[in-house]
Amino acid sequence: MSLRTRLRDLTDRDHWILILLSVLVMGVFLGVNLAYNRSDLAYGPGVFSAPLDDTFIHLQYGRQIGEGELFRYNDGDAVSSGGSSFLYAFVLGVAHFAGLDGGSLLGFAIVFGASTFVISVLLGLEIGRKLVGNRAGLWSGLLIATNGALAWGATSGMEVGLLTVLLLGTLLAFLRESASGRFWITPSLAALAALTRPEGWLFAAAITGSVVFLILRRSGGDGEGRSIRRLAALPYVLLPLVAGALPQVFYWIAAGNSAQNGILAKSLLYQPFLGPVELVDAASENLAEMIQSLLVGISPERYLFPGALLFCLLGAVYLVIQDTRHRVFAVGFGSALVLSLASLATLNTWGWHHFRYLLPFFPLILIMSTVGFRSLADAADRRWLLDALGVFALLFSLVSLPIWAATAGGNALQVREQQVSIGYWLRDNIPQGARVAVNDAGAIRYYGGHPTVDLVGLTTNGLALPYRNGVGSLYEALERIPERERPDYFAIYPEWFSGLETAGVMGEEIARFTLTSRPDVAPVVGSDEVVMYRADWSLARSGASFRGEGEVRDTIDVADIQSEEQHDYQARTPLVGLAPSNLLLRQEYPDGDVVTDAGRQVPGSEEFVVSGLSPGRPLTVVMRTTSAPFDLRVRADGRYAGRWVFQSTASGWLDVSYTIPAEYVNSESLRIELLPSKDAPLVPHAPYYYWFAQ
Repeated sequence: MSLRTRLRDLTDRDHWILILLSVLVMGVFLGVNLAYNRSDLAYGPGVFSAPLDDTFIHLQYGRQIGEGELFRYNDGDAVSSGGSSFLYAFVLGVAHFAGLDGGSLLGFAIVFGASTFVISVLLGLEIGRKLVGNRAGLWSGLLIATNGALAWGATSGMEVGLLTVLLLGTLLAFLRESASGRFWITPSLAALAALTRPEGWLFAAAITGSVVFLILRRSGGDGEGRSIRRLAALPYVLLPLVAGALPQVFYWIAAGNSAQNGILAKSLLYQPFLGPVELVDAASENLAEMIQSLLVGISPERYLFPGALLFCLLGAVYLVIQDTRHRVFAVGFGSALVLSLASLATLNTWGWHHFRYLLPFFPLILIMSTVGFRSLADAADRRWLLDALGVFALLFSLVSLPIWAATAGGNALQVREQQVSIGYWLRDNIPQGARVAVNDAGAIRYYGGHPTVDLVGLTTNGLALPYRNGVGSLYEALERIPERERPDYFAIYPEWFSGLETAGVMGEEIARFTLTSRPDVAPVVGSDEVVMYRADWSLARSGASFRGEGEVRDTIDVADIQSEEQHDYQARTPLVGLAPSNLLLRQEYPDGDVVTDAGRQVPGSEEFVVSGLSPGRPLTVVMRTTSAPFDLRVRADGRYAGRWVFQSTASGWLDVSYTIPAEYVNSESLRIELLPSKDAPLVPHAPYYYWFAQ
């Protein structure tokens, strides 16, 4: 930037208007946060609170990074990928290393976000100016500065503001550098965006494609020497693609899984028993809801002004058709936005927490909307139409702004009263070093100081897929944890884990925390009540013992994801959309022995592979089940081996068996299929455990 440009910026009226406005908005939001979290309240000190528990997950990872425990959520834990922003965790890690902790580190995160909000407004001004002139640039900045949802996200302590700045910075750098064809800043900012969030990687990839296109197009018309120099820059231009892959490579090396825990816990791609057609249907439904209820402004939460997406589309089309200077930019912008939003539609949680995953893309839509305003003004040859449409959008934002400020304060108070206060209570009331199982892993760990087991699987490896399968699979995964590492206490929303209490895992109830603050504010907590239990593992692994005859060659613990994977276990249903139920029971055997075990209710067939067999000997399959009758066909390595019919009036646990004749056992392994009989009604059967004896 030249000295003349810097001097112009210092005297630019629009810059100062937007700086003052955005600082004022941030001041209001920070003031409301402090007002809702006064020092005279009973729980926690009178400082900032975050409107999301997830904020404290980032803070805890940042604290650990600052302490040298790189992405280890608890000291000594394995590396975990529960933080959704790789880069932001390092930003917080540097702040902690510099001496910030507790409330001061949270304060830094919130003020840092507020600062990025101001920068985003100025970037919006510059992009709008670059595209269609000063007036459109001013309206872009004004609409960003007064967007209450974005202000909520910026002061949430999350990575919302950081990603927003990097997306806008990438676009502005692309606009400035595309004229010369020499791209130096664009790839570096796009690389940082790719490191900030997975959808930032997709956005950066689309912009990188546009950069490569411009380089290749210009190289064709240059002389040989200049063409070679342009092509030699391609490896640097591709930096965002490499940067976006770095977190996956790191987690693959350090944690053994390139898929982040957040993706495992939230993505439709890992939804159990969801076929390709159902996946596309669910993602399409999410995308349609995203467009209909949010981006066109038909939403009671007042995220964007009505018609914002339509004006955005109009602006992009206008640039493609009318402005050859920015045609490639418009195509790259549109591709990046569509790709990013489509990727978010694959998340079950895309709409959680006031659509926080979408918030960084709001300024992009608002900027291109002002281009749409300009296109209509040009088409009608009425310059005042740009200002009229800008006033309409601005009034909508201004009316919504106080609502969002109150929402931010109310949400922060909810989190402070619930998760933050529980963290302080645990710090003072349970033995040091005791492990606590939680469904909200942030503030309870950050303020409580006790190691946590994250039942949702974000910060504790290996629990995300069991959690998504159901409470039975989650119990099996907890049962596998070494005894000394199992949770000593549970601090959970009981309705999230219905079945754990009746299964005997929840022992004595020692505390109950009921939310009382601002029930009229859109909630960001999962339930009004958190209950604290002492854990009871007396029945852990109680179901592994074999009661039959013969030598056990193999076993399958049904609903235990690890055991099922080892045996290529598959449960199939005859109808699309019909899925096996996940079960967890505590029952007695006829002899009075009490066993807790998980299983599946299968309204179809099962298939699995058993090994360790002696060929040429009959194989007895023993199934733990309840009294529900079933009628199954048995196939062994693809051959029909008989019919397994069970009928009983007994109650409690029952071990029922079927013997596969010796002529069907021809090797050390055998693929067994249990299919509903064709001439009998389709009745679900409920296996909990299989033993295979000879």
